[in-house]
Amino acid sequence: MQDFRINEYLIIRLENNKTIIYINEERFDQCRFLLLNIPIDHIAPLDEIQSIDEAAEELSSSLEQEGMAFELGISPEVQFWAHSSNLQVWAENGYDTRLLHSNLSFPLLKKLTQLGDPLAKKVFSEEIAKRIERGYFPVIEYLINEGYLNYLQNEEFITLVESSNFNIHSLIEKYYESELSYKTFKIYKLVERIKVLPSKDYLNLLKDLYLEGNIQTIIFLEEHNFESDLSRKNYYHYILEKNDGKIMLELENLLNLKFPVEFTCTGETGLGIAIKDRRVVEMNIYKPEMKRFLKPILKLKALRNLIFYCQIKSLPADIDELSNLEELTLAEDVAIPKSIKNIKSLRILTKG
Repeated sequence: MQDFRINEYLIIRLENNKTIIYINEERFDQCRFLLLNIPIDHIAPLDEIQSIDEAAEELSSSLEQEGMAFELGISPEVQFWAHSSNLQVWAENGYDTRLLHSNLSFPLLKKLTQLGDPLAKKVFSEEIAKRIERGYFPVIEYLINEGYLNYLQNEEFITLVESSNFNIHSLIEKYYESELSYKTFKIYKLVERIKVLPSKDYLNLLKDLYLEGNIQTIIFLEEHNFESDLSRKNYYHYILEKNDGKIMLELENLLNLKFPVEFTCTGETGLGIAIKDRRVVEMNIYKPEMKRFLKPILKLKALRNLIFYCQIKSLPADIDELSNLEELTLAEDVAIPKSIKNIKSLRILTKG
C-alpha cells in the first residue's frame, strides 16, 4: 500500500490498485476526474478555460474517469501519483475549487470544513459564491442541485443574489430551456433558499425579481406561489403599471374576490385577467348572477379582449372609452349602445 500525505487532514492511499482519499483517516468515497494526455493542438484553447470543469467539457476525449484507467492503459501507480499531484496543487493553492472537478472539490471542501480545517472553514462559502458568480452553468447547477446554497449565511446569500454576476433570470431561462432541464436542474432548491431569508430581505428580493424580471421570470414566480407572500397592493404594483394596478384593486374590492392572473390568455369561463407589457389586455368576468357593469373596467385603456358574461340590461354609453378593444363577448340579452361604433378596433362582437 502506498501513501501520500497532502496535509494534516488529507492523505491519499493506493489500495488494491485503486486510489482512495482519506480525511482524518476516514475513507472518502467520491467520483474523481483527472485530465491526462492533452494533445498539443488542444493546449491553446486551455488559455481561455477558467476551471477543470470547463476543461472537462472542452476536452472530453481527454477526460479520464475513475474505473477507466486500465482501458486507457494507465497503470494504477501512475493514476495514484497523478491524483496525489492534483490534490497537492489544490491544497497548496488554498483549496481553489477551479483546480479540481466540482463534484470532487466541493464535497472535499465540505468535509474538511465539518472536521474543522481552518483554511477550509475560511474559504468554503467564498468558493461557493465565487464559482456561482463566474456564471458557468454546469457548476451552478451542481451547486444548487447538491444544496450548497444552504451553506451560505443569509448575508452571503443576499450579497450573491445582488451581485451583477449572478442572474436568477438566466437560471430560470435555463430551467425552462428543455424538458431535460426540468428533470436535471433542481431549481426548487434555489426557491427554498430564497424563502428562508429573513422577511425584510425576502420581500425586497421578491420585489426586485418581479420588477426586473421578464414574463418567464414572473410565470416562474407564479408557479412557485411567491405571490401569496405579497400584499395584493404590492403584487399589482409589481406586475402592472400604476394605473392598471389601481384599477384592479378597485375591481377586486367591488367584487370582493381576487382575479386569477395569466400571462397568455384568460380562458372562456370563470374570472381572470391576462397581462402583457405590464398592462391588462384581456379580462374575463363570467358571473351570470351579476346585474351591473363595472365602470372601472373602462379605465383599462390597453384592454383588447373583454368577456363580460353577466345579466346586465345594457352596456354603458361610454363603452367607447375602451378604444383598443378588439373582441367583446356578452350575454344574450344585453343591449348595445350606438357608441360601440366608435371603437374602430372592434373586430368581434359575440352575444350568447
